[in-house]
Amino acid sequence: MRDRTLAVIITIVAVVLIGFPGLAFLCLGVIDFIVYYGFNVPFLGNTPVWVNVLGSIGVCLGLFLLAITIIASYFLLRRPSETLPSIPSAPAPPAEPDQPASPSNPEDPLPPSY
Repeated sequence: MRDRTLAVIITIVAVVLIGFPGLAFLCLGVIDFIVYYGFNVPFLGNTPVWVNVLGSIGVCLGLFLLAITIIASYFLLRRPSETLPSIPSAPAPPAEPDQPASPSNPEDPLPPSY
C-alpha cells in the first residue's frame, strides 16, 4: 500500500470494529468460566451446560476476532522489502563467424513485390 496514512486509518477502524468486540467476547467468556467454576456462583440459575456453551463460544469468538485484527494490522502496516535495482552485466563480445558470408551477386534480380 503506497499511502501509509490510509493503512493506519484502516488499521484503527479494524481495531475498533473487530478488535474491541473480540476482546469483549474473550473477557466475557473467561469471566463466565471463572465465576461459575471458581466461585461456584451461577448466573441467573444457569446450568453447567449453558455455562460451558456460552463460555466456549465467547472465548473462541473472541480469539478469532482478535486473530483477524492482528493479521490484518500486520499486513496493512508492514513495509514491503526494498528490492535493489539489478545491475546489467557487461555485454558479451560478438561471436566470430566460422565461415565468412559469400558476397551477393549485384546482377541477381530482386524478387517481385506485390
